[in-house]
Amino acid sequence: MQRTEFFQYVQDAEIARDCVAAVKQHLEEYVGKISALIEEISDHAQPNAVSVAVIEPNAKKPHYTLCTLGLSKAQISNVEIMACLPSDWNLEELDNPVWNWPFNWLREIVGFAQTQNIPFSLDQTIPNGNPPETLASNTELCGFLIGLPLNFPGDFYQLKIDDKMCINFYSLIPLYEEEMQFTKSCKIERFYKKLFENRINEVIQIQRPNLCSRKSSSDDARCA
Repeated sequence: MQRTEFFQYVQDAEIARDCVAAVKQHLEEYVGKISALIEEISDHAQPNAVSVAVIEPNAKKPHYTLCTLGLSKAQISNVEIMACLPSDWNLEELDNPVWNWPFNWLREIVGFAQTQNIPFSLDQTIPNGNPPETLASNTELCGFLIGLPLNFPGDFYQLKIDDKMCINFYSLIPLYEEEMQFTKSCKIERFYKKLFENRINEVIQIQRPNLCSRKSSSDDARCA
């Protein structure tokens, strides 16, 4: 892919802290070689800078994988956040809101973690405003679920650093407004079941079906 000013090629010397180096190794073992970094997306006033690793589509994972590097050092719940883009995502136009919103949201989440010092909760929903607005002009998706990385094996979810520290990997799964409402009113296990049945995970599909719309079955639209 053509690089933009957002990217810098990785040099091992840039990854100094042990836990960040361990995350990098973990990603390359399960996903693929880190090809680029988005440098210091965090608040520069913060002592622990956070970058985002970019892994290009490959034989293991035929999509772009983005993962924070260093959020686990700055965030009290030891979490790194992932987002996945389809292989045809346009990374040559990251000044275009149609394409840059996954990166911007990673920035927002990192900034929130550092300024509020509140741990992210698994299965937490994050709406794009109140009432929620669409994430971009070409989609009706308007929020996220912080969920398990559904497109990855279970042993990827946690990385043990030592006897005192274990890093959890969570993913951003874009949602429609009705889906966010469903996760709040129903057991989250039911929504995960819907995701699995429809083969939907953290790899962004901007025009995917709404699993909880009124056009869905009655079981999709309400709690049993």
